[in-house]
Amino acid sequence: MKWVRVGGNDLVIANVDGKFYALHNWCTHEQGNLSKGELKKTVLICPEHGAQFDVTTGRVLLGPDGESADSIQPEKSYKVVVQGDDLMVGIP
Repeated sequence: MKWVRVGGNDLVIANVDGKFYALHNWCTHEQGNLSKGELKKTVLICPEHGAQFDVTTGRVLLGPDGESADSIQPEKSYKVVVQGDDLMVGIP
């Protein structure tokens, strides 16, 4: 995973088996730096309180400290397209 700034937005880029995904980098719970978290297949785990997000959609899988998924907001996700050696992120 890697933190990048695109169009004034802080994003985390995740590579899952050669496919790239982009989410807003700051956890919706208490703004933990998701790029410092752990990626297990398509599950991104926040390093602060363990909230879990699906990197393919931004959907919350588990809230912080084991709370329910509906205890926090999902992460905003962005479309990623590979063009040669570049990643193009769709920022609305």
